Amino acid sequence: MVAPFFDYNPRCLKQYINVLRLRIHIAYYSIGVTFAETETITIEQICKFTAITLRYPRLILELKNNNQLLTELEKNAVDKSIPSTNSIIISSESTLNNQETGNANYWLKNYPKIKQLLCSEMILDDQQKSGKKYIFENGSIKKLLEISPQQSLPSKYFKLREFLAAEKWKEADEETYLVMLQVAGRDKQESLDIESVEKFPCIDLYIIDKLWVKYSNGKLGFSVQKEIYQNLGGTRNYNTQVWNNFVIQVGWRQRGGVNFYKIYLDDRGDISTPLGHLPYLGGLEVWRGGRSILLSRRDL
Repeated sequence: MVAPFFDYNPRCLKQYINVLRLRIHIAYYSIGVTFAETETITIEQICKFTAITLRYPRLILELKNNNQLLTELEKNAVDKSIPSTNSIIISSESTLNNQETGNANYWLKNYPKIKQLLCSEMILDDQQKSGKKYIFENGSIKKLLEISPQQSLPSKYFKLREFLAAEKWKEADEETYLVMLQVAGRDKQESLDIESVEKFPCIDLYIIDKLWVKYSNGKLGFSVQKEIYQNLGGTRNYNTQVWNNFVIQVGWRQRGGVNFYKIYLDDRGDISTPLGHLPYLGGLEVWRGGRSILLSRRDL
């Protein structure tokens, strides 16, 4: 059920299993959930809730504001046939408008894998199936949120956070690349390849991007670059014209200049550079192809 949802990524699947075990333990041993309760949570609910919120962490925040969002997502997914594509079409309005991200149609249109997961039926064992059309209809979203405690920032990101908080943008960019090598297990190679970019863990990509966006007041980060890239027509497949327009727009190359990438920051460290100027990841050998794949990730 969840393997296709995570694109058969072994790192994401391992992380999912670990988080799922933790949440089930919290549910049945810490807060004492029982199946006899009026508002209960089942294994199937926990499994699907964990998968969706692990791949799309922003949903946790939206569910806190709107407890009915998951119910609406499921009903819309099951009852309606919404065309899905391999690419995500997100306008600047839908990216920035909180009302849009709190809307079920927004998530189903832009993230079709959510529909696939919610419409799938989980087999609990060799004989038993839930048999229910809606599994979240009577579920307690508050309890699902209760078994999803906020995790503190992993220690490997402390230095990155310090650089960003101090507005040391170049140092933060260099640290971003180093920590990505560490997470991808590419320390010895000192470079990321196409496969490591494709399989880079969802939660780590989310943390890195969230830190950049937070400390730059929304001006820097992979998600900012993604919006620019896709608005220019960018996809997973490298296109020379799109790429040239992208590097000019984010300030990595002067229009009409020689073909090189330049990081420029003023002496005061103010973000006067174009939107999406960083992270740059200057040592990335799979520069064009790797960045095209990175900026087409659905979990950004």
